[in-house]
Amino acid sequence: MSRVFSIMMLSTFAVIAVLIAVALTGNSGVERESSFKTIAMATDSMEISNPQYVGSKKCRMCHMEIYKSWEATKHSKAGDVLAAPGKDSADCIVCHTTGVKPDGKLIPGVGCEVCHGPGSEYRKMRVMKNFEAALQHGLVLPDSTDCIKCHNATRPAFKGFDYDKARTKGVHLILSTKKSDAD
Repeated sequence: MSRVFSIMMLSTFAVIAVLIAVALTGNSGVERESSFKTIAMATDSMEISNPQYVGSKKCRMCHMEIYKSWEATKHSKAGDVLAAPGKDSADCIVCHTTGVKPDGKLIPGVGCEVCHGPGSEYRKMRVMKNFEAALQHGLVLPDSTDCIKCHNATRPAFKGFDYDKARTKGVHLILSTKKSDAD
């Protein structure tokens, strides 16, 4: 279980415990019953989740053009480097894989979820149709700080990094760029 998920679980349980304590301090049975109904409604609406990696092929279903564009980049093939002897160390894996699936298998290559976060919660069509909902469900809008986690001078193959250039060539087709070309 991830550290963030553990903290979220503890926080959720702490809130529920406080609500129950408040409910128990009510003077009458009617006040207590009302408080417990409020707690039940509040906890029913709470989503306790542990976002999981689903793999770029799941994104492909709705974002085919972007997927094909990404597939032509070095990021999609970054996992191939790991086949070389000595390249299976944690230092290499962290930048050459997307993450770990629930079954424990590594997702090779730098896929969609490296930049946009694990997709299990936001990949649902009803969520993705609403941009704000997608953000609330874990969709990440990456910036340069995300890229420099791997593209920095501490990495063995580092040859410099230009974020603005990489945004348009190194990752995938960027929709805003495409829209401006059509105008």
